[in-house]
Amino acid sequence: MKKRIIKAGILLAVFLLGVAGFSCLMNQKGTDNKTDMETAVMPVMAMLLGDTEVNRMYGYAQEMETDYLRDTLTPVGTDKTLGVSITPNGQEIDSLVYEIRTFDGDKVVENDKIKTFQEQADGKLTAEFTLKKSILMNQEYALVLTLNTEEGSWNYYTRLIQRAGLNTQKYLDFVSSFYTKTFSKDNKGDLSAYMESDDSAGNNSFYDLNIHADMDMLTWGLLAPQISRPGIPSIKEINENTGSVSITYSITAENENGEVEHYQVEEFYRMRYDQTRIRLLDFKRSAKQVLTTEQTVASGGKLNLGVTDRAVQYKVSEDGGIAAFVQQGDLWAYNIETNKLTRIFTFRDAGSNDERNDYDQHDIQIVRIEENGDMDYVV
Repeated sequence: MKKRIIKAGILLAVFLLGVAGFSCLMNQKGTDNKTDMETAVMPVMAMLLGDTEVNRMYGYAQEMETDYLRDTLTPVGTDKTLGVSITPNGQEIDSLVYEIRTFDGDKVVENDKIKTFQEQADGKLTAEFTLKKSILMNQEYALVLTLNTEEGSWNYYTRLIQRAGLNTQKYLDFVSSFYTKTFSKDNKGDLSAYMESDDSAGNNSFYDLNIHADMDMLTWGLLAPQISRPGIPSIKEINENTGSVSITYSITAENENGEVEHYQVEEFYRMRYDQTRIRLLDFKRSAKQVLTTEQTVASGGKLNLGVTDRAVQYKVSEDGGIAAFVQQGDLWAYNIETNKLTRIFTFRDAGSNDERNDYDQHDIQIVRIEENGDMDYVV
């Protein structure tokens, strides 16, 4: 019995020494497990109103319920002709199937297949088609576009309406002119004719501006940004009296350290045309900073997240040494002791100005974070 106890004690000691040695080795070498996500392959589509791209659409791998997809509205004229623009993103496009449905999705009004496309100088493909059947005036329909490629098929959605007396192009031209004019202080006089500047606006953050903002904040204060990717307007609602349009675009600006900061900007316009000019009924702007690993945002155990929502989702490890947080669809971790900021998860393609980087229809939930940096999260 005594020999067995001694033998068991020796085995236990060897096991403990092995565990301690392995732990010491791992602490010395460290681990750097990194997985690169596959590059996005899904094409992006937009509707064409004349030569103007509107209502950018991102594809779905499966069929969706049309009555839940109300993001954009595409007006169709009395000639019933519609145009589409396709950014292939490296895909070989075989065909495009369009389908007009009643908005509840219960009835298919018309469908057809398009196999002929016109290639543009920028690599985009365009196509035009005319509805064969009549649709009711002032009634919304669902337009479902199925793009067939060598890699598979994807579905794209927008609402469709035929309505008389619309000022669609005037509203689109106004939005394009207004947001580009805000990048020059020389345009303050022109822009002030549409704003309702007063003391009710906070005028202290680019994250939340409205029609009451002062002209200095509207024209970006001291930020001096440049447009890095222009926006494509999205028609939200439109009728004989008013139109509502949103636009998302990207800007860059140089900070006091000479580093380039990146921002995603979302603007909303509600307008009325009174036969002589556009009147701006409502305006909102939200600029959100997109962090990069090239920026110095961590210093002395503190983080400067820049222009963003104050309600940041975050968790801190029990010992307070590691903090995880979410900003603009990216998950980050900050080690307070080493002052190191690491991007844990992102859908962004590093170094790319891809328009798909704007698509933020996902959420990240941090579940837990441990003292050693181990983290559970759900996307």
